[in-house]
Amino acid sequence: MPTVAWIQSFADERCGRWGVVYQAANFLYCGHHVTEFYELDGETYHKMLLTAHLKSGQRGEYLRRNIHRAKRMALRQFRYVYFLKGNWHARLRLPVLPYLKPEGEGRALAC
Repeated sequence: MPTVAWIQSFADERCGRWGVVYQAANFLYCGHHVTEFYELDGETYHKMLLTAHLKSGQRGEYLRRNIHRAKRMALRQFRYVYFLKGNWHARLRLPVLPYLKPEGEGRALAC
């Protein structure tokens, strides 16, 4: 029976905190990539909602119907990895980098 050896998760920069919850939980920071997001009527949508027709539900449908009004943004997504099985750490093919700290550390940011 397969078991889960690690968790990979992403935090995007919309909230301005860059994954501090993952950092506090001792996830490893493995860099970032840039992804398209859309802002529409005060909500932010990931670009995958444009193509995931069967699984994206009402949010995806709403974005597709109103894409002409949406503002396209390029945001970073920060990759975090946490090993549930310590001996699997050697299998990681990504660089482990120092944690990023957002500007204005210590100020309250709403999301």
